[in-house]
Amino acid sequence: MQVQSVVALHRDQARAAAALCVSVAVLSSITVCAAVVEPSSIVSTPLTLATALGHFCSRSSSRTTWVPARRDESHVRSAAAPSSHPAEKAAARRWMIRHDHDESPTTGVRLESLTAHHDAPHEADVIDWYTADLHIGHRLLSGLRGFPDIPAHDDELARRWDALVGPEDRVWVLGDISVGGKRQETAALEWIARRPGEKHLITGNHDGCHPMRSRAAAWQATYLAGGFASVQQTAVHKIGGRRVTLSHFPFRFDPEGDHTPENRFEEWWVPDIGQFLLHGHTHSKIKVRGRQIHVGLDAHELRPVTRAWVAEQIERAG
Repeated sequence: MQVQSVVALHRDQARAAAALCVSVAVLSSITVCAAVVEPSSIVSTPLTLATALGHFCSRSSSRTTWVPARRDESHVRSAAAPSSHPAEKAAARRWMIRHDHDESPTTGVRLESLTAHHDAPHEADVIDWYTADLHIGHRLLSGLRGFPDIPAHDDELARRWDALVGPEDRVWVLGDISVGGKRQETAALEWIARRPGEKHLITGNHDGCHPMRSRAAAWQATYLAGGFASVQQTAVHKIGGRRVTLSHFPFRFDPEGDHTPENRFEEWWVPDIGQFLLHGHTHSKIKVRGRQIHVGLDAHELRPVTRAWVAEQIERAG
């Protein structure tokens, strides 16, 4: 009996020692795997043992042996070939921040990615975009922009918008979503409603809700119900530490402020009071003239521009 007790004791001690060795091996695997992950990609929440095992180890179905899992880098976009367009650079940065799920190649289990993410977007993650002169459904302008028909034009504008703007971003449309008229404006509002982002309208002369139009009040309700979070004639943003006016039109009395021989609707143009101005209306290829920054599609490869791009132009202009 005494001999059996001693044997049983030795057997229990051997099992405890084996379990300890397995634990040390698992923790060592975690440490080695964690060492190859960039510090910038580690989540800010505490890494529990269970979470660590889920990220870095996979269990064999036939044996109770833990092995390091292969690292899946399919969610990481290469930074070696950045886009030449500032707006696409911003979109690429956001894509890396927000691509918040991954699938382990060894377990097939959907795991939280190591890139930072939040349940609700932080203000720092929200991008403000500026654009103007969409002219959805405008046959003449579709042709001038090189498209064979209206659907090809409108679909391409949608593709370029959707590729850049995130669902929580803000887009400031500085007028002229269509050529005007009930049918065209209704179709343009349906197009707007399908686009990602929180949309705000600074009214243009082709928009039925501009105060120059006799039925502006009724149309404003339609625009607000049709996809815009706000509708206003002008606005002021603080960009790069400077107060910047937003208007569809350039400064009043600007000799190059219209794409027609004479300036139209000039009573609605804002006066130059020494601030920078974001505008559309001209359909020019010129992006910056003095303190006037043109954000219309025709100057930016039919894409919106970011607040960061606007800040760069302000800094350059002094």
